[in-house]
Amino acid sequence: MHDIGTGAAIGSALGFSAADVLAGLASRRAGALVVAAAVEALGFSALLLLVLALRVAPSMAALLFGACAGICTGAGLVAFYRALAVGKMGVVTGITDVAATLVAVAGDAVLGGRVPSTLQGLGIALAIAAAWFGGIGGGSSAGLRAVGVAAGAGAAFGASFLFLDRGAAVNPIWSLLAARAMATLLIGTALVGRPATRLPWGIVGTAGVLDVGANGLFVVALITVHAGLATSIAAATPPLVTSVLAWLFVGERFAPSGLVAVGLASLGIALIASG
Repeated sequence: MHDIGTGAAIGSALGFSAADVLAGLASRRAGALVVAAAVEALGFSALLLLVLALRVAPSMAALLFGACAGICTGAGLVAFYRALAVGKMGVVTGITDVAATLVAVAGDAVLGGRVPSTLQGLGIALAIAAAWFGGIGGGSSAGLRAVGVAAGAGAAFGASFLFLDRGAAVNPIWSLLAARAMATLLIGTALVGRPATRLPWGIVGTAGVLDVGANGLFVVALITVHAGLATSIAAATPPLVTSVLAWLFVGERFAPSGLVAVGLASLGIALIASG
């Protein structure tokens, strides 16, 4: 079961990496809020069809945990896409994943009594160093602001993962569906009264499909391993993968401190996972 959870977390990480780059591109064209709403709506529609096809009975506990996760996800997504739109994608992803991992590990320690090992402590130190180098790598005021927004997004995602971990133990599909529904509702409400924006639907649709698949794999990981480990494994790959994809398809270049931040983030998260 542990191997299945690890494989699912790695697959989830790859899916999230590709979705992040596409969402970042779309956010630069259409704005973070509308892209986040579109991605969440697509994800909710896909999950609703799955629930109807499987005819899974709902659970009130799963719905409540999922709704709490959705509130955190909605806030985190808007912040994350805004950071992607103005900052270096690899650095933004690294800082976000560091913050999400730290919150998930801390939550596991408080709620589950899982005290970080020596290796995990070293990983946490490296993760904090990555955040510092990421701030330096931001360079401009916009880049520095992106680092701060990315850290806030990561904290929200970490809290979301903890809620999903509790919901997945009861009913994973309904928990994920409730999270998507709440996030879609919150972001959609924020769009009321705003002028219509033309979306690059090809990019947004592909990002939505990848995001749904990645979330599904992440739930599998949550079922088979605890939240801190699942989040650590899922977060270890995206900084490097997103950096490479952004370099190949967006033409991003990094300052040396930005490259150091991405490397430290990946190493720190890997140590947290191995601990």
